[in-house]
Amino acid sequence: MSNQRHADAAEALRSLSQTTSGDPLPALSCLTEEEVLRIVSSGSAVAREQQIGRHLASCYECRLLMQAALFHSGGSNDASVRSPGHCLVFEPGSIVGNRYVIRRFIARGGMGEVYEAFDLERQRPLALKVVRATECDRPFTMARLSSEARLARRVRHPNVCRTFGLSRHVGDHAASERICFMTMELVKGETLRRRLMRQGEIPLGQASEIARDVLEGLAAVHDAGIVHRDIKSDNVMLSTDTRCAVLIDFGLALTSSRAARVEGCEGHRGVSGSPGYMAPEQMLGLPLRPATDLFAFGVVLFETLTGRLPFEPSEVSSSKVGTLRHLGNPSFRVSQALGGAPRGLQEFLARCLSVNPEDRYQDARAALTHLVALEEEVPLSSSAAGSR
Repeated sequence: MSNQRHADAAEALRSLSQTTSGDPLPALSCLTEEEVLRIVSSGSAVAREQQIGRHLASCYECRLLMQAALFHSGGSNDASVRSPGHCLVFEPGSIVGNRYVIRRFIARGGMGEVYEAFDLERQRPLALKVVRATECDRPFTMARLSSEARLARRVRHPNVCRTFGLSRHVGDHAASERICFMTMELVKGETLRRRLMRQGEIPLGQASEIARDVLEGLAAVHDAGIVHRDIKSDNVMLSTDTRCAVLIDFGLALTSSRAARVEGCEGHRGVSGSPGYMAPEQMLGLPLRPATDLFAFGVVLFETLTGRLPFEPSEVSSSKVGTLRHLGNPSFRVSQALGGAPRGLQEFLARCLSVNPEDRYQDARAALTHLVALEEEVPLSSSAAGSR
């Protein structure tokens, strides 16, 4: 079906399913798959079948079936709905939670997969973070997922991906009943990590804009009393719609008060985070604070400007002395790698990467204030830097 015929059919379906007045029509039994396919393939034929429209207005299951067919009718030439061939949970066209139509696979993570979907109730696209059945059986996983949803919903900011809620999918077989999923804002674009892998280091002007966006989002996180604990280039989306950087993934987030007392009880082996981005206190299982996120932000900014991490994960030692030694002098590392950058920016980055959390900015808003002041003194952004 062409895009125009697809749009015509979708519009006709919406208008008919909202019909509430007119002469009574005889009851119509639920649609068969053959009838749905015939209506979808004929495009505007939906508009000629008022009886079907009335039935769709009252039958939620048939409406779901019709919507799924419409969104899945692009055929094998429609890349947006093609299966990548290695989905573990859902295929494009599947209906999840009696409400969400899967459009395409986006990515796979440690606990499950992320999909683009369409919310039939709110009539909007969104992202579904789906947790595999085997993970849903683990109490710790579900507690972590519930915490992620609860904390993420506290933050509403353009530079933070919105989380809407946590639900359970009930399917036709026993395993599917254990599939849980989180609904989130759909951020179209690519991660900062993927951009760096694709094109290498990012020019100073663009890097400064990305850094400012990340700090804006992180400031909102800290203002909500949350420590993110997993700031990294994989968790920064470069949106093609809003032209800004967006923070994602609150899977490791904790309230500031809990981070300050719980992390120290986990011990070194129980530390959560991403090697190469963790602050010394995080690697050593010590209490955390917002300044911990500023260290990770400094790593991300360094990576953005140079295309590599300042501290390789393989350098990290299991001993406290070894961990502190491998970090060395951040000012020296920054000046070695970014000798041509403005002196103020080098000092800003070195402060973020300080080994002692007391020497860093104490939260993202303080760092953002300083970065904005630096840009007023020596403009780091440039209109000639190009689009993201």
